[in-house]
Amino acid sequence: MKTTADLDTISELSKSVELKLGFDITSTRDCEVLAMELERFDRRFSLSVSTLRRFFGLIPKKSEYSLSTLNSLARFTGFTSFKNWEESRASFPVIEKIESQKITVKSNSQTVSDIIESLDDMIETLLRNPSLRLSAAQLKSTRESAITLYKLNAMPEWLWKKANRHPIVRLLFEYFPPLDYLNTFGADLMRDYYETSNSLQEKMFSLGLLTISQLYQAKETAKTFKTLPPVLELTQAIHPMPQARILGLHLLAQSEGIETEVNTAPNFRTLIFEGINNEEAIWPRWAVTTCPFIFKIIEWVTLANDKSLCEEAILGIQNYRTRQDFATRQFSVDNIMDLRLSWCYYLTERELEAKALLDSVSPDRFPAHEERTLGIWYYSLLEKIGSSKRRKSNLILLDLLTSQTGYIGLSSRLNQLTP
Repeated sequence: MKTTADLDTISELSKSVELKLGFDITSTRDCEVLAMELERFDRRFSLSVSTLRRFFGLIPKKSEYSLSTLNSLARFTGFTSFKNWEESRASFPVIEKIESQKITVKSNSQTVSDIIESLDDMIETLLRNPSLRLSAAQLKSTRESAITLYKLNAMPEWLWKKANRHPIVRLLFEYFPPLDYLNTFGADLMRDYYETSNSLQEKMFSLGLLTISQLYQAKETAKTFKTLPPVLELTQAIHPMPQARILGLHLLAQSEGIETEVNTAPNFRTLIFEGINNEEAIWPRWAVTTCPFIFKIIEWVTLANDKSLCEEAILGIQNYRTRQDFATRQFSVDNIMDLRLSWCYYLTERELEAKALLDSVSPDRFPAHEERTLGIWYYSLLEKIGSSKRRKSNLILLDLLTSQTGYIGLSSRLNQLTP
C-alpha cells in the first residue's frame, strides 16, 4: 500500500530519524548502518538499504513510499505508527543544521537545549537546598534526559563537571554510568569524577570504569591492572558492585598471567566465593531486592573463563531467585542476569541450557546507558550457539555495535571464549 506524504513531511521524518540515530544520512554506508539499527530495533519492520537510499534522497525515488516504510521509520523514532507520528507533529522539533555539525532544535517540545537547561536547573536547586531529595519520578526523568544527551553526544562538559561536584547529583552517574560511551566523553567524565572523589567507594567506582575503558578498547597493559585500588576484604561500608568489579578485574588479570597485590593475596579467590555465597549477610541493605555482587562479578568470571567460579555464580543466582520477592522483582535486571547465565552455561558445557536461556533474553530491554555494550555480549553468544531467534548474520549486528562503541577489545575477548 502506497501513501502520499508531502516533501515537508518526509523531510521532518528523515530529520527525526537522524536525530534518533545520532548522525546525518549522507551516504550509502550511513544507510547500511541505519538498516542494521532498524533490524536491531525491531526485526519485524526492517528496511532494505535501497529503500533507505531513496527515502533520504541519495537515489531518485520511483514511486510514493509505502505505508510499511513510513511506519517502520516512525516506530524507530518512538511512535506506534506513521499516523501517530503525524498526529504529534504539532509538537515536534524542527531541526536545523548549523556549522560544526551541531544541532539546534526549535519547537514547543523538549529540545536538546531544554534538556540541558532542565538538568542545570535541577542541579542548581539541589545546590541551594542540600537536604532536598529527588522523587522517583524526578530520578527517572533525570536519567532519561541524561541518556538522551549521551546518545546525541550532546552532554556538555561544564554540565557533568558541575554534576560531579555535588554529592547527590554525582550518584546519578553511579546509577547509570556511561558504559556505552567510554570511548568518547565517558572516560573524561569518569576522570573528572575520580579527581573529585571524596571516598574510597567513589575512587573504586571511577577507577573501575576507567580500567574498563582501556580494556574494552584493547588499550590495556599490565600497568592498567596494577594501578587498580586494592580489595583485600569485603566491607559492608562500600557498595558491593564496585568491590565486585575491582575483584573481577584482578581475576581477569590473573587469568592472563598478570600478578597484582590483590590476586596474589592468599585469600583472593576466597573473597570472591564469600561475596557470592554470603552476599545477603554482608550487604543486607542492598541484597534485599537484588544480588549486586553476583550481578557484577559474573561478568568478570565469564571474561576470565573461570569455570569453577562460573558454576558458583550460577548457583548463587539460582539461590537468589528462590528467595526473590516477586513484588520487588526487577525485570530489566533479570534480563541481564539471564544473558550472563547463558554465558556461564555455555562455558560450563551446558549448551542446551545456554540456548534456552538466551532465547528468553530481550535486547530491546537492555538499559539505555549500556544497551550497545550488552548487545555485544548478546550477539557474540548468539553467533557461537545459534538460537531460534537467529536471522541473517549476527556478525553484522555485532560489527555495528563494536563500531559504534569502539569496543574491539571486548568483542575480541568474547570471540576467544570457548568451553
